[in-house]
Amino acid sequence: MLADLGFELDASIHHRMTDALPVSLTERSAPSELDEGLVELPTTYGRPPLLSHSRLWTFPAGFVTATAHTLRTDRRGCTGLEALSWLLSTSPSTVSMYMHPYDATGYEALANDGDAFRKRLATVLDEYPGEYVTASDVRRSVS
Repeated sequence: MLADLGFELDASIHHRMTDALPVSLTERSAPSELDEGLVELPTTYGRPPLLSHSRLWTFPAGFVTATAHTLRTDRRGCTGLEALSWLLSTSPSTVSMYMHPYDATGYEALANDGDAFRKRLATVLDEYPGEYVTASDVRRSVS
């Protein structure tokens, strides 16, 4: 349906969407082109070691996902920055982080938004040894 509407890239598939999507899509970790020509850019996720701060952060689900929500959310003695940093340090060569523009603005309903979020994101990007590219760059490299 997205391809029929003219979209070329979908970055919305999340590993927790197993109720709505087939496992063949939710278990993917690398960008790939679907039969319809749409490039799927799955959100990066990982399961931290059982005895770690990051695993406590994930309780009860057990997964850290590269999202703005992860970066913003501090809980159970672990910051979202720590959890996301762990994920990026153990991830494959391609990492896809899912966020909305409002995550980086001052939106009073969100914890650690605005300046705090932008500082955390800058820290993650500074620590990550990879190269930052846009979703459009990924789409061109896959197709």
